[in-house]
Amino acid sequence: MKLADIFQLALMLALVPVCYGTEKDKAPKPVRDIAITNLSAPSTCKQGDTVPIIISFSNQGTRRETFSVILTEDASGKEIASKEVALAKGWKTESDAFADLIFAGESPGVQQFGNYVSSGDINNDGYDDFLTTAPYFENLKGRAYLYYGGKEMDNFPDITFTGEYEGEALGVGNCLGDINGDNYLDIILGACGYNSGHGRIHIYYGGPDMDSNPDITIIGKSTGAWFGRRIEAYDIDRDGYDDVLVVATQYNNNTGRAYLFYGGNPFDTTADVVFDGENPNDRFGRQATMGPDVNGDGYGEILIGARGWPGDKGQGRAYLYLGNTPERMDSICDIAFTGEEVGDQLGSSQCICDIDKDGFADILVGARFAANNKGRVYLYWGKEGLDGGQPDLIMEGEYQSDMGGDDIVCGNLNGDVYEDILIGAYNYPSHTTRRGRVYVFHGNTKTTIDTVYDIVFTGEKDLNRFGLNVAIGDANGDGFNDAIVGAYGYNNLQGRAYLYYGPFSNTENITFNWDTTTSPGTHTLKASIAPIAGEEDVADNTMTVTVEVKERQQ
Repeated sequence: MKLADIFQLALMLALVPVCYGTEKDKAPKPVRDIAITNLSAPSTCKQGDTVPIIISFSNQGTRRETFSVILTEDASGKEIASKEVALAKGWKTESDAFADLIFAGESPGVQQFGNYVSSGDINNDGYDDFLTTAPYFENLKGRAYLYYGGKEMDNFPDITFTGEYEGEALGVGNCLGDINGDNYLDIILGACGYNSGHGRIHIYYGGPDMDSNPDITIIGKSTGAWFGRRIEAYDIDRDGYDDVLVVATQYNNNTGRAYLFYGGNPFDTTADVVFDGENPNDRFGRQATMGPDVNGDGYGEILIGARGWPGDKGQGRAYLYLGNTPERMDSICDIAFTGEEVGDQLGSSQCICDIDKDGFADILVGARFAANNKGRVYLYWGKEGLDGGQPDLIMEGEYQSDMGGDDIVCGNLNGDVYEDILIGAYNYPSHTTRRGRVYVFHGNTKTTIDTVYDIVFTGEKDLNRFGLNVAIGDANGDGFNDAIVGAYGYNNLQGRAYLYYGPFSNTENITFNWDTTTSPGTHTLKASIAPIAGEEDVADNTMTVTVEVKERQQ
């Protein structure tokens, strides 16, 4: 059997579900229900005072809603103020079929569309764009799809990138980063099956008129190493150019190897630093990330997982390499994080971000089989003198969900100052059903953050593997970050991806200031929401409050 065939068989065995369920395709009917839950104001004031009128809203339905609220004087009907409000649906439900936009593979058949998802502003127009891949497209040629964000974003790809050869699996790895310093994000796609598993990556320079022709190609040097299986980008040396980490997970009998290329203009295609796993079958680099400074020295960091460590026993490790200048950066691990038990597979996923906004980035590491396959994610607060000791916080999945099994990302989803945590659990609620979930834990201070999830997205159907990969970005430019979730298992591995527009809060309070240059006496104020199409319960769309305006004495 040829090596390319072995590659294809291995991927199929690793990714094809064990069995197929009988979930019905018909989605439940969405419920539309907006309510004014409270209207408050001072009971009295003096003529000429500015009076705060506070209105509270709740979305009790199953889809995001945008609506206008109007405050009027009830007797005269005179408008005092109005505002447009956007509220998320009521979360923590069992079905999240009501995404704002759904992206799908081109046709039925094994494509694994949604296998990887990324978000960022490629053309610098103020809207984050969405990139996803279908590595099984046309017998593993692979294809990637770029969708430009916009106020009226659609689900038709604007640019497609297609592999040249069957078996190369373009798009198994991908990332975005500005490697040439021109202020446009570039697209980097891996094709790890290229040339009997040597693998290669293509770099496409971003810009207002980018095309699908690669500007740079780097080819792996070892047969069967799968160079390009994982790709990350971040400016770890603070020179204004994003640096690129490319992993060859199968290198040296699955020991794994990672290559760091410093960004620049021109970009140098010779690796500057090489990182190696410890043992055969450690799968070093199967997951990796780059991110901001965890120890306060001003440089970014590299975190590489080896979920098979030691030697396929699956206890798992994650290796932290502290960033530095190119002259001083080395391949010696600075801190190692080790799994609790054999079989936990610590290093299944990881992320670096400043969750508590103390100026030190924090470390998140997933162990997909911890706690009897529920999965765990361990949080280590960044600080000077960080070590690989006990985690500061542990988030645990439900049932056999494999939480933290492949992806963790951070971003602000609720409009406060803290980074929130998005964690995929693609096998929820069991390894046979594999519907999938994504959990959101809101960031906060060290003393306030907890381990109870705040938002949950759930896959439409069994075998979707919803949540294998997730991304965050503001696709519609409204100032609220959106969530993108891949579900490559949808429709027998055709695949889908789901976009959920922020904000991710289904309640809000707004304040209108009423200028009481009006006649003294008792005034009834009315807050009202115009009925939303399809909303059945409109009784709670209005509420009144009474304010006595007293004559101001001269």
